[in-house]
Amino acid sequence: MRRPLGVKVLGGLLIVGGALSLLGIVLGTAQHNQQASAAQTSTLLWTVALGVGLINLVLGIGLLNLQPWARAIVLVLAMLSLLSGTLNLAFSGGKGILVALATMFGSGWAIWYLLQPEIRTQFSKL
Repeated sequence: MRRPLGVKVLGGLLIVGGALSLLGIVLGTAQHNQQASAAQTSTLLWTVALGVGLINLVLGIGLLNLQPWARAIVLVLAMLSLLSGTLNLAFSGGKGILVALATMFGSGWAIWYLLQPEIRTQFSKL
């Protein structure tokens, strides 16, 4: 099974992002044990980070294994990210414009790439 380079890049980015989220939880837990304040907010943030980290890891591994479900979920999440970036640009008053543009570019590229016929075919060869 030969993976296209773009699939390796997307899968790798998702895995690295997921691993960094999980690392942040571990480091944040150590920090929290030293300063026990704002427990409810911290717990909510850690729960979200844990969910995002695990989802990213699973999706990254799924993409690297050319799983059609991973491609479909990444497409949906990239479309939501593109919408979120557009809304951020429209309503942020100019704050965070570079982050929004970079996110929109990355999401747009992922959508375009995963919809290419030769890439779609790779995910259906299983």
